Amino acid sequence: MIWVVDAGPLIFLSKLDRLHLLRDAADEIIIPSAVLNEIQAQPDEATNKITSAVDSWMKMRHIANEQAAELLLGQLDRGEAEAIVIAKELNAERIVLDDLDARRFARQLGFSIIGT
Repeated sequence: MIWVVDAGPLIFLSKLDRLHLLRDAADEIIIPSAVLNEIQAQPDEATNKITSAVDSWMKMRHIANEQAAELLLGQLDRGEAEAIVIAKELNAERIVLDDLDARRFARQLGFSIIGT
């Protein structure tokens, strides 16, 4: 089972010291490169935990379809757009988003949504 995760849920779970809940829930946790960049732009303890998880059990991925992400940028931020595109590319079972607009958009595309 593949889950794609956006920055908000990662930061929230990291601050609660609950990143392991993602690892326990899915076989593979993917974070878009834009999400990792967004998280690392403001380094703190949560960032360190997320970076450590990427170095061990989480996987960072670049999108294959840059044009699809560009089309979504009018409605979503870069991390959310890449999360949706990667989820589509990988046929992910779930996408983890907290932003209401991003959740609505992903739901319209037929994704199963989970949030924190």
